[in-house]
Amino acid sequence: MGDTASCNEASASQKMSFLDRYLTVWIFLAMTVGVGIGVLFPQVAQWNESLSVGSTNIPLAIGLI
Repeated sequence: MGDTASCNEASASQKMSFLDRYLTVWIFLAMTVGVGIGVLFPQVAQWNESLSVGSTNIPLAIGLI
């Protein structure tokens, strides 16, 4: 009975794509890259703010879409 449950779990993880399986890793990697860019290139924050229209940041809006 326990073998059936482990078989189902294995098949569920095998059905996931490579990106889905390691989604947490990609999120932490993106956060690390973002912080690194901010530390190494502080002028990026000013450039990013210049791309705002009113209170809407256009790159952020595109990223959320």
